[in-house]
Amino acid sequence: MSFDVSEAWRIAGATGIALMGGLARVIMRNDKCALTPGNVAKEMLISGFAGLMIFLLVGNYFGDGYTTSFLSGMAGYTAPYTLSFLTDKFKKMVGTVPDAPGDKNVPK
Repeated sequence: MSFDVSEAWRIAGATGIALMGGLARVIMRNDKCALTPGNVAKEMLISGFAGLMIFLLVGNYFGDGYTTSFLSGMAGYTAPYTLSFLTDKFKKMVGTVPDAPGDKNVPK
């Protein structure tokens, strides 16, 4: 697998679209508390990460930029659900993985 400048632009574009999806979700909420700068930053960080993960997952399956950008944007918009889905699939694939030191799945 080779990495070039055009691939970096595709990754940046997909992540940017995921960030816009996360921002759209924050704006569409009716909760006034969600519009604090800290909450917006957290939502966009989570959305960007979810969009990047989807881009890396499906980028080789869908060669065109439109499909991967669309999927990245939707992953950004539905970030918590996307990450939960990916976590469940990953746990089934490799076995139970502890999420954090206080997690009930951590072996004693």
